[in-house]
This record gives sequence, C-alpha cells and structure tokens, in this order.
Amino acid sequence: MHIKQGLSFSQSLAKKLGVAWWYGLMAFHLYNLFFNSARTSIVYPLLLASACWLIWRRKIHARFFLDPVGGALVIFLGVGILSNVANDRPATDLMQAVWFLYPYYWGKYLVSSNAMRPEAFCRMFIAFATIFAMAFIFGHYALGLDSLAGKDFIRSDGRFVFTFKYPVRVGLYLGTAVLFCLHFLMERGLMSREGWLWAVDAVCLFPFCILKSQDRTTFALLGAWVTALLVSYRKVRLLIVLGFVGAALVLSLGLTDRMLVRPADFWSSPAMLYRYSFWEVSLRLFCEQPLLGHGYGSFSDLYRPYVDEHRETLLFTDIDPDETATHNMNLSLLAQTGLLGFLAMNAAFFFTIWGFWRYRSRDPILWVLMLTVAYYYMAMQMNVFLHSHHSNKLVFLVMGLVGGRLFSGTGNGGGLKQDDPNLA
Repeated sequence: MHIKQGLSFSQSLAKKLGVAWWYGLMAFHLYNLFFNSARTSIVYPLLLASACWLIWRRKIHARFFLDPVGGALVIFLGVGILSNVANDRPATDLMQAVWFLYPYYWGKYLVSSNAMRPEAFCRMFIAFATIFAMAFIFGHYALGLDSLAGKDFIRSDGRFVFTFKYPVRVGLYLGTAVLFCLHFLMERGLMSREGWLWAVDAVCLFPFCILKSQDRTTFALLGAWVTALLVSYRKVRLLIVLGFVGAALVLSLGLTDRMLVRPADFWSSPAMLYRYSFWEVSLRLFCEQPLLGHGYGSFSDLYRPYVDEHRETLLFTDIDPDETATHNMNLSLLAQTGLLGFLAMNAAFFFTIWGFWRYRSRDPILWVLMLTVAYYYMAMQMNVFLHSHHSNKLVFLVMGLVGGRLFSGTGNGGGLKQDDPNLA
C-alpha cells in the first residue's frame, strides 16, 4: 500500500513538475521576447533535450508533425535548402528556418498536451506587456529616462534599463496585448470587475503601442482593429468607443509628437522611399530566378551591388545606410526562395485561416488568436520578416497555439500518446 501511495505521489509530482517546466519555459521565452532576445539561445539545448526525450519515449506520434500548417513550414524549409544548394549559399543561413519550426511545434505541443491553455498564454502575455508599459511610465515620467528607446540593457553610465532592441517590436507585442485584452473584455463583459480591468488595460496599452512603434506597425494595428469590427458580431459599439478613448488619450498626452513620421508625410517619408527601393529590387531579383529564388538569406548580400550596377534603370535609388532588408514578407519570399517558397509560406497562413473559419464555433479563444495571426500577416507586409527572428518567434508561437486546437486529431491529443504524463 505504501508502495502504491509512493508511486502515485511520484507520478503526481512528475506531472506537476512537467507543467511547471513548460510554464517556466514560456515565462522565460516571453522575457526574452520583451526584454532581451540575445539570451534566447540558452533554451535551445533544453528544448532539444525535451524533444529527444519525448520522441525516444514515444510520447509523440509522427502525425503530430503532419498537420497542414506544419507540413507547409517543412516544405518551405525544403525549398530553402534546394534554393541555397542551387545558388551555392552557405548552409548556416538555413539555421534561421528553425525560427519557423520550433516555436510552432512548441506552441502546438503546449496546447495538445494541455500543459498550457491558450487563455493562460494570453493572460501571461498581457501581464508582460503591462509590466513593460508600467516600466516605461515609471522610467520616463518619474525618472526622466527614455528607458524603452535604447538598444542596450546597460547604458554607458552603468544604469540598468528595460529596452527593446528594435522599436518595431514594441508595436508588434503591445498591439498583440491590446487584441488579447479586447478578447477577454468581450468574453467577460464591461460591467464585470474583470471587464473593467481588461478595458483599462487595453486603453492604456494602445498609446504606448503607438508611441514606441514605427508608423507602419501602427497602421497594421489599426487595420487589425478594423478587422475586429468586421468579424465581431457583438459589442461593435464597445470596440468603437474604446478606439476613440485610446485615440483621445494619444492626442491628450501629446504622443503624436514622438512618432517617427507624421501620418500626412507617411508615403513620402525616407523610410518608405527606402522600402520602395527594396521592393523594386526584390521584384527584379524574382524575375531573374522565379522558381527557387537567389537563396535563403541572399537579399542582404545582393541588394547594394544590384543597385550600384543598375542605378540608371531603377526608379527608386534611395538606399538605407543602415539596413538591407526587404521589409515585405511576400516580396522577400519571392526574391530569396522563389515562387515555391512564396506558395509554401503563404499556405501555412492560409491553412491557419481555413481552420479558423471551419472550426470557429468550437472555441471562443480561436477568434482572438486568428485575429492576431491576421495582424501579424498585415504587419509583415511592411516590416522585416525572414531575418527578424525575434518577431518570427511570436508569430509562429501563436500559430502553434491555433494549430494545437485546430489540428489536434480526434481523441489522440494532437498526435500525443494517451499515456503522456503531461496530458490532463
């Protein structure tokens, strides 16, 4: 009897430790997303060891990896390999494709094994975003530090600051938190205590999303807001009111003076002129090798030499002195991986959207997750995608949460064996 009790206690403890491990790993992952992407590589050996253990113990079926979205990502990786081999590109460039696969399957496993529900992820994400916004308020208004605009954890004077590496990340993450807040608000209702909390949080995060983002991401957030109005058949007036309150808060605090580009000058701003040049060169590179492109990771090496060689025939010749990224997901795919890579990556987004429309009545959380994926897709049409791994982690992690709900199989835990100790 004592032996059975000991075994039962050991199994219960192992299950709790497994769940705590995944929650801790998620918290560490969000910490790296928000504050310091340079330390993310620490978790790779742990993730690899966990994956090898699950496969060795036969806790994961092969069908876990064979859903439509994951299959499209694997095909994209194969196209990238063929493209790099055909163009004699270094194999090290292909390592960036891990940023597509590992967060997707990680998010899918978390949901399929019931180690973390999407609701828990959304709440944790909102908590991190709120901490970030509060750090800005305290640092900027109380201490007089522009603590979120820097590029280093430690300033030259030795003081510790919270920071994002790139301004665009702020808009992407805080915009995601706003959408998550709207979901919980509509689920709980405005008159409840939690409803007021989500409403205040959404309205407060929205100005900081605009303040600390580039205008291109801000426009993408506004596009996602409009999408929310179109696909939501309830509480439309509440969303409109919150939008006006957030806009009024932006104007009242004078935050528009801190924006990088005035909306009226947006399309003729230097940032957009640089993008016109990137996009024109991308289209020309695609026309040269339309099937497989010039190789995964090749655009940064080909852009400046191409402009110097064809300057007389190019329509846009303004060159960004600091960057050589395409700043458009689809054009980047066409130039570097050709038509095959373009179709494979867009198929991943397409199957996610298709699954949402097919199973949208199954789970309310799918609404906000799908809206977030649509927001990412819009934002990536004007920002770095292929080589912006800190953004890709979040995009495909959320897609994995969707995939864990949509493509989880019938009674098999999404390709997980029934005796998996992490199954609830």
